[in-house]
Order: sequence, then C-alpha cells, then structure tokens
Amino acid sequence: MNSVKCPACKLTNFASAAVCRRCGAAINALGQLSSDAGLPDPQPDVAADTVLFEIGVKSNQGPKIGPSKNQLMGKLVLTSSRLCFLAGGTSDSTASKILLRALLGAAGSVAAELLEGLRIQQRAKTLDWSALRRAGSWAYDLAEIEVCEVTGSIWTLPSLRILGRTWNQSQESNVIYRQGLSKRRLLEINLQIQLAVVERQKSLRN
Repeated sequence: MNSVKCPACKLTNFASAAVCRRCGAAINALGQLSSDAGLPDPQPDVAADTVLFEIGVKSNQGPKIGPSKNQLMGKLVLTSSRLCFLAGGTSDSTASKILLRALLGAAGSVAAELLEGLRIQQRAKTLDWSALRRAGSWAYDLAEIEVCEVTGSIWTLPSLRILGRTWNQSQESNVIYRQGLSKRRLLEINLQIQLAVVERQKSLRN
C-alpha cells in the first residue's frame, strides 16, 4: 500500500491524503507541504474574537516534551472562543547552548536559556493570525478542550499539557513550555484557560 510521510509531524499517511490525519498539515503525494500548509480550510474565524492573553512559548506535539528538532517557537493566544498556537519556526538551539557552555561553563547555560527566551519573545511579536496556516500551528475551540493541566517535576521543565479535538474532531495533545516561564505563571495561564472554557461552554448553551 502506498503511503506518504507528513514533513511537519512525520506521521505516515495514505498516499491519497490531502492533509495529515495527525496535525492537519496540507501535504501532497510527494510528502511535501502544500503552499497552504498548517490549518486547512475551514480556518477558525479568530480575528473577530477578543484576545485574553498572548505569550511567546514553545510547542511540542504529543503528551510530553520531545526532541529539540520537534519543538516549535511561536505564540500562544487565548481568545474568547479559542486557544491557538501560532507557529514561528523551529527552536533547536542545541548548538548555541553547547558552545556557550563550553566557553562560559555554568554561566553559559544560564546565558543560553536567557537568549533563547528572548529569541522566542522576539519571534512571537512578528506573528499574526496568518501564521495559523503554517505547519505546526493549531487551534482548539475552547468547548473542545478536554484536558488542560500543568505538569513537571524537579527533573523536568514545568509545562502546560493540552488535550482537545481539532477542527476535524481528531483528538490531539500538545505541550506548551519555555525556559524562564515559571510554574506559577503556567498555573495562572492554566486558570485563565479554564475560566475561558467555562464561559465558552455557557455561551454555547444559551
């Protein structure tokens, strides 16, 4: 049976697939991202929503933080009806971290994390709603979010795990995190999302 691998998330799809069944990226028979890669139509009409918060973060598809090559920097945006991640490209800074650690030792590790945080924030400022069409971007209607929780331990970075159903009702899991983003701040973000979910559910019932 012919198959094609999604270049965005590496999932193997049927050769006839127009979009990846995992991430929704538009692909062609050669396994290349189509020009309108990212969220396929219909795109959520988020431009008219009230923005509740936005913050530069990294996103990783799956239930936990994965390899650096699979991490995307971008912007997490909560609106009155949706939670969105606007992808801004890969965030593999392993080489620069190794170099700074070699040159500066322990101080190099701190410097590398600070520089990465600044890089993510600067990239986030350049992103608008058109980024939803990029591979790696995602958007959940707040009513379709099933789990939103802060995870992490003394050995791992604090992160926000989100489980929900995308525009085509497929269940997806994403992890949001960033060096320098404290667990307390993540808990505040999580609370904002939870409250917005309740309000969204109420509005849909009325």
